[in-house]
Amino acid sequence: MHKPILIGNREKALIHVAKAQLGLSDEAYREMLASVGVASSRDLTPLQFDELLRRLEAGGFKATGRRGKKSATRKKAAPDREPLLKKIEAILLDTGLTWEYANGIARNMFGVTMVRWCNAQQLWRVAAALSIYQKRKAKRAGKAAATEGAGEKEGGKDGKPS
Repeated sequence: MHKPILIGNREKALIHVAKAQLGLSDEAYREMLASVGVASSRDLTPLQFDELLRRLEAGGFKATGRRGKKSATRKKAAPDREPLLKKIEAILLDTGLTWEYANGIARNMFGVTMVRWCNAQQLWRVAAALSIYQKRKAKRAGKAAATEGAGEKEGGKDGKPS
């Protein structure tokens, strides 16, 4: 059996910022961790992290980003996953889709909230799904262009020869 994917240091830091912002006691913090099924933040999976963050936000936590800092959404991934994430990013750019679209695919296929939390096999399947979409979109664009070109050859707007 493989090791589960755990959250990174940025996510752990966010939890501790929330704890401080809400003024949680250690006891209340431990109870909140236990409510999502762990004893320590280092044992959190991405799904548990999302649930904990929702609970902290329900308690009044508001995340504020630092100015000038890069987002944690696209930090360097493990060597086996980085090429797949780059491929996904390229397909998203080519098709005009956003990372939210890819996150939605991961959520629907695997129950993982964000693509960057998928393992290599899951990323491969997300990339395959996006690739299929990309090919369909290109095929439809080709058919549309062919249809427009055929209409022009036949004549005017009404399709009658001129």
